[in-house]
Amino acid sequence: MADTIQLNGISFLARIGTTEAERSEPQDLLLDLVIELDLEAAANTDDLALTVDYVKLVERIEQTASQGEYQLMETLSQRICRTVLQDPRINEVQARLHKFPAALKGKVTSVTVEMRRTGG
Repeated sequence: MADTIQLNGISFLARIGTTEAERSEPQDLLLDLVIELDLEAAANTDDLALTVDYVKLVERIEQTASQGEYQLMETLSQRICRTVLQDPRINEVQARLHKFPAALKGKVTSVTVEMRRTGG
């Protein structure tokens, strides 16, 4: 069974960039997640304990992002995926991370890294 939960436009701050100047201040990032898991038990019982608590998941992602500095979006994306997959009910996560780099202002709207990882 391939049920999914999607969280779109998760907004958070992270120190990210290839230069010290970029990492000197936290930057606004956006994250879209698609989480694959079996939702049958939660759907049948209406029990939050049998599915993903979105509030707690977003808090864990924010904590991961704030725990350090990242040069690459790829590194932060990988760490976010690992954070999501800590929940053993989640089989797969697809993360789409958007950054709005000042260095490319007026040239591109955003830079996006998309990553898919499986648990287990």
